[in-house]
Amino acid sequence: MKKLHQTFWSNGNLKEEGDLTNGVRNGPWKHFNEDGSLQSDSYYQNDLKELWCKEYIRLGGINYTYEGKMMGGIKSGEWVLFINETNKTLQQEWWVYDMLYRKEVNPDAKLEYDIYIDNLEKDKFSFFHKKREEEQINFWLFVIFFLFVIFYFFT
Repeated sequence: MKKLHQTFWSNGNLKEEGDLTNGVRNGPWKHFNEDGSLQSDSYYQNDLKELWCKEYIRLGGINYTYEGKMMGGIKSGEWVLFINETNKTLQQEWWVYDMLYRKEVNPDAKLEYDIYIDNLEKDKFSFFHKKREEEQINFWLFVIFFLFVIFYFFT
């Protein structure tokens, strides 16, 4: 039995959408970021990514696409990273059984590739910085709760 399946982020935006057949993903699926922008397109067969996969990345105001072939849920064959606006290829990768076999950076796009890597590092830093801030907030909420409990029982 085939039916459309959707999940949503806590803010109400669509998180993912695709068909379930007998409870497993089959056919094309779309995955979305929390802000509603498209994160990836994938094709599933029996709950495994197959044939093709596209990931959409926005870093430093630039839109990139990373796409390639999947077999049995693992990367297989050629994968390409390119800038959406110019269609300029930044790098090509060749995968065998989910292991990177070869990677080549386009020599004509070395500057754009360096900008991509730079923005990727900044994005990773901001993710970890945000996570650390959340941990600090949780710590102080715990301290306030603990002090409230002590005050409540000993006054």
